[in-house]
Amino acid sequence: MTHLRKMMLEELERRNYAQTTIDCYIQTIEDFARHFRRPPDQLTPEHIREYQAYLFRERKLAASTVTQRLAALRFFYTQTIKKAWSVAATPYPKKTRPLPSILSPEEVAQLIDSSQTRFHRMVLMTLYGTGVRRAELARLQIPDIDSGSAIAAGLPYLHQAMVALGHPHGLDVTLVDGDRISRTNCVRQPFSESEIGLHKATVLATRINLFWGLGWKGVPHFVDEGWGHETDILIGCVDSRAARNAMTRTQTYWNCHYWLDLGNNADSGQFVLGQPENQRNKARDLRLPTAPELFPELINARLDKKDRLPHCSALEALERQEPFVNQTLAYQALAMLARLFRYGRLQYHGGFVNLRIGRTTSLAVNPVLWQRMSTQPSYSELPRSKRRRVVRQ
Repeated sequence: MTHLRKMMLEELERRNYAQTTIDCYIQTIEDFARHFRRPPDQLTPEHIREYQAYLFRERKLAASTVTQRLAALRFFYTQTIKKAWSVAATPYPKKTRPLPSILSPEEVAQLIDSSQTRFHRMVLMTLYGTGVRRAELARLQIPDIDSGSAIAAGLPYLHQAMVALGHPHGLDVTLVDGDRISRTNCVRQPFSESEIGLHKATVLATRINLFWGLGWKGVPHFVDEGWGHETDILIGCVDSRAARNAMTRTQTYWNCHYWLDLGNNADSGQFVLGQPENQRNKARDLRLPTAPELFPELINARLDKKDRLPHCSALEALERQEPFVNQTLAYQALAMLARLFRYGRLQYHGGFVNLRIGRTTSLAVNPVLWQRMSTQPSYSELPRSKRRRVVRQ
């Protein structure tokens, strides 16, 4: 890797450019240098003007493609080698805007009905219903269908209930998420295209504050080992074992009173309220075990590879996922918190929801049950010959 290529790659990565954009920009600079058989930092604005004409005249490239090439050259000169760039000397080509071919509702229905499989039908329906691009649809992932936003949407109702029952302040919530809203997040999460590029935590907190008149905070940051925000109840809605593992190593985890963990798949999930064995909870005679204490595999990051599906399989998961599984799980968990806040005690501290068979099973506050669950080997740790014999209630 040449020094200039390394410099440009670092500048692109520092700005969190998409990988496709990075590849395109690097390839453009290589093509530019190859065309003149000279290093790109030795080429002048006159070479750029000649190269732009060459792309139109000989390569017959579209105006949008030439614009993209010019953007790559501009980035290289202004951000990588810090040279002046004249917009007047390198104008972007005028774009032609042909009228789009708009299908009638009958034509759309005919197109969708022509699909040969349920998977293809789901692809067409998602493309038409959300307006995502083909490449964005191919990158659709399981995390694009989460329960975190469902919890955030339900917390104001819990706050209102606490205030109505006489609590002087209700809840003071901080939403933490380093992710930005992408077009694929608009498929099953409560975000719109006008919010694409904004941080999820900031958008959700602002929306809740405006509607409910609250002062909750949104922090655009990923929770890692350095996270130390003080809290009484830590609520985790993560989509990987590695992220859940990282949460248990934060200072926040070791200082909180309770940890509510939620996780789900296509048609089922679980929520577990526990009291981490930290300085605040060590002296308790009866401590609620956390989710990893009952199910150690939940923080085994090595199992993430087994759980991860190919990119296009996320579409199958989108098709298979039962409607409202995230909301059902979130509201079951919030209802449990409401009982704890109202009565100061619980008969259960979690539950398992299965929408496929319509069953909800509670996790009782029972030390004998906890002992049996913690000593039972996890399903993934058993030999394949014995896995079918283990059934967790």
